[in-house]
Amino acid sequence: MVDEKNLADANFDEYGWHDCTIHSISLRNLPDSIECNLVLDIDYILEWFPIPGQVLEINGISTPVVGYEYEIAPAILEFFDVDKLHIDFRLRYESIQIYDIDREEITTDLQRQGGMKIYKWKIWLNSGIGEDFISFESKGFNLVLTKASVRIGQQRLDR
Repeated sequence: MVDEKNLADANFDEYGWHDCTIHSISLRNLPDSIECNLVLDIDYILEWFPIPGQVLEINGISTPVVGYEYEIAPAILEFFDVDKLHIDFRLRYESIQIYDIDREEITTDLQRQGGMKIYKWKIWLNSGIGEDFISFESKGFNLVLTKASVRIGQQRLDR
């Protein structure tokens, strides 16, 4: 379980992004800089808790199902020095949720010699057909939990 308030990209592979709701997408221009950051205001799901014992009745047949409760905190997911930003999605539902985030290092030898790392990112969105995404290149990211987490029976916070 992720329990830190300020989380950096060094632990990227430990994060779970599935079903995190995106409340807003914005660009942050840094003062006295040509850099621009991509900022997502999200509900970060820290942990899924299965609730066994529920039964679904379909055509007279009882099927056991597992429901869930979720440990969720509001968070800011910020990607640094974004380039080649491409946003492609269609609003089909009342909210936008992350399906998964892919990261591939594309650092050149010259950038690596200068102590830099560059990544190609693709944020896959829940769309029902798997075609919606946000893609870009960036130096890295930071995830900051902005309030204490709560355990609730839905995948998004009411805010």
